[in-house]
Amino acid sequence: MPILNVELVTDDGQVPADLAARIADAAGNIFDAELGRVWVKLAGTPTHCYAENAVPQDETPRPVFVSVLLWTHPPANEWERTVKALTRAIAQCSGRPTENVHLLLEPEARGRIAFGG
Repeated sequence: MPILNVELVTDDGQVPADLAARIADAAGNIFDAELGRVWVKLAGTPTHCYAENAVPQDETPRPVFVSVLLWTHPPANEWERTVKALTRAIAQCSGRPTENVHLLLEPEARGRIAFGG
């Protein structure tokens, strides 16, 4: 069960109403997941709450940060394809360039997280 926590830096911290659903659907296709098995939590961060060192505030890019939690990781030979596909899909859904989408790949959830208690 993939769980994606997506944080989108925007001018006012607002995010499109359907963006979480679009990302969930795209990720579901990438992970070949059953209906309801990809969870996406989306948050907006206003630009005044994001900075990069030595970059003027008005020149700071608008990145997308995504933590990716999977029950088990795909085989090593599929990781690169999965990461590239997920990065492209999130970039397309959010209207951002792929170089502004940053994935944090969490350790496997198996043995660390209990769903439903």
